[in-house]
Amino acid sequence: MEKEIMFIYGDKTTFITKDINQLKNLGFIINKHESGLNKSLFFFIINRVRELIFMIKNIYKSNYLIIWFNDYHAIIPLIISRLFNIKSLLIIGGYDAIRFKKISHGIFSRNRFKLKFLKKNLFNVDNIWAVDKSLINGCNNAYKLYGVKSGIRNFINKKIDIQEVHTGYNSKKWNYYNGKKENIILTVGVFKNEKTLIIKNIKLFIELAYQLPKYKFLIVGDIKNIIEKKFNLPKNLIVEGFKQKEELKAIYIKSKFYFQGSILEGLPNVLCESMLCGCIPIGNNVFGIPNAIGNTGLVFNGKNDLNNIVKFINENNSDPIQIRNRIINLYNLKKREKAFKNFLN
Repeated sequence: MEKEIMFIYGDKTTFITKDINQLKNLGFIINKHESGLNKSLFFFIINRVRELIFMIKNIYKSNYLIIWFNDYHAIIPLIISRLFNIKSLLIIGGYDAIRFKKISHGIFSRNRFKLKFLKKNLFNVDNIWAVDKSLINGCNNAYKLYGVKSGIRNFINKKIDIQEVHTGYNSKKWNYYNGKKENIILTVGVFKNEKTLIIKNIKLFIELAYQLPKYKFLIVGDIKNIIEKKFNLPKNLIVEGFKQKEELKAIYIKSKFYFQGSILEGLPNVLCESMLCGCIPIGNNVFGIPNAIGNTGLVFNGKNDLNNIVKFINENNSDPIQIRNRIINLYNLKKREKAFKNFLN
């Protein structure tokens, strides 16, 4: 008889889809629930009721509970799973391990009453994973550069066991076969409001485009057409909206550089995908970004390093295969599969 997993998340993303597919391939039946992240009081209540109904419907036939991100959608499921002795896993991905006061971002920016419930989640769960060690112990450089406090252990007084388990990437789907690269510098995200523009450091990317007029700069993922309204853009910078996976892969393959200037991240999927497609990585020295890049590209320290970024781009001609191999070796799907098997034993 096949075992069943209750799988709960806020909004569906590519890395959540990957986990669901990987668990299905391991032979499990997945009962999934998307809570949504609507912040209105009405939908907040509706979502909690829906989570309760989902748990009542599935608790008697399920063997495990997996939740992506520590937020309100985890509270009721974790309480019920503890009452019914269902083995549970909570995956920390980024915003659930930080406090960025400047833009009120991260769960640890919330008021004490709300935060009390979210901290309780960490003690109601059996296993906790984080996609990068900086989300466990904190990123000192993010605090020095931007005042971003981070790391679960820096917010919790009691000792808590957290395991670093990276997301995995399919090197067959994100591939590169020595194709000719164009002088394109790319950055990708989901840009839906001003907060995301700050988090992804789009202003720095635009400043870089002004410094390098001979290069083509490309921003992908402006789903609300907010970048052109917010900034005065140089002629060599193009902004595009959402792309399907195959379209995005084609852009990765022809782009020479990938820029990850984010102020805060977990382990950026788009950075790792672009490196698998042979892009030379340029990334800010915060959270999981330098761990992904290593010595295959440039790790910079905030906006004061703009001249070093320009120099690196003008002088660099790194080997795309070496870049690709770093992600294959560090973050292959087999490692995550092994971690899932250990949890599901």
